[in-house]
Amino acid sequence: MTCKTCNGTELVTKEPANHKGTVDVTENIFKPCPDCQKEEKMTVAGHLKGHPIKWDGSRWVYFDTGEPTEMNPRPCGYCGRPDTPEGHDGCLGTLPGVNNACCGHGNEREAYVQFEDGKRKGGREALKWIEEKKNG
Repeated sequence: MTCKTCNGTELVTKEPANHKGTVDVTENIFKPCPDCQKEEKMTVAGHLKGHPIKWDGSRWVYFDTGEPTEMNPRPCGYCGRPDTPEGHDGCLGTLPGVNNACCGHGNEREAYVQFEDGKRKGGREALKWIEEKKNG
């Protein structure tokens, strides 16, 4: 990104602050421009279980209410189901032979299944496998 004041640039990318749950963003931090020392700012945003969220400088919050995401879980933003008591996506339940899985919360690209043997399926392939196991 280019500094709007002097057209200089310096962008550093790092992982976002620790967060319990899946956050599909990478935090972009702008250093002061070496030429004019003006710091460019931006909003760091993403989605958590299908809900738009943003980094407010010290924590992740929901866009719609400004409430912190930590210790304030919401049901799936796509199907509306809460997590199971075991912590699985409500629409998935417990799947045999699976370590971790995500329905994608309305975003097919975000769906995945991680199997106990270390293999992984993602996207449409994961959703197809999930449906086969749930229905059959």
